[in-house]
Amino acid sequence: MLFFIGIGIGQIFVLFPQLTINMKVIGIVYLLYLAYLIASSGELKKEFCFNG
Repeated sequence: MLFFIGIGIGQIFVLFPQLTINMKVIGIVYLLYLAYLIASSGELKKEFCFNG
């Protein structure tokens, strides 16, 4: 969000406040999707583990 304000797109967020909420919802959904991918990836194979 700070990046967009820094490059001058902050005025769009002032004109369309719903856009901020939409961006937050999209970000949350994306993070939940990534968490699902990590949780359902399975266990690591032994050949990729370091024995230190």
